[in-house]
Amino acid sequence: MIKTKEGFRITDHALNRAKNRAGLGGKSIIRFVSKAWNLGLGLRDVDGAMKLRLLDEKSQHGGNLKVYGHHMYVFKGKTLITVLNLPKELWSHWDNRGDILCQA
Repeated sequence: MIKTKEGFRITDHALNRAKNRAGLGGKSIIRFVSKAWNLGLGLRDVDGAMKLRLLDEKSQHGGNLKVYGHHMYVFKGKTLITVLNLPKELWSHWDNRGDILCQA
């Protein structure tokens, strides 16, 4: 397990998933954990198909889900437990996030 300066923890499982699914390794995963937590889209920020997908993943994994880039980061508290691929049909929700956040 890795502990960051910002108080996040990254499990070994999350490290492996981030490397395999998002191509993140070394120091980049530490940067992306902070970005996902602070800048990622959560359940309150999305609707429609994206919200349904996040609710489905939340029921399977529990915790707090954040979408950052084309991946979903699953946290329990400030511990990253896994990284999931965002289905390609939902990429536009992230790519158009400025439109989503302006409506909030």
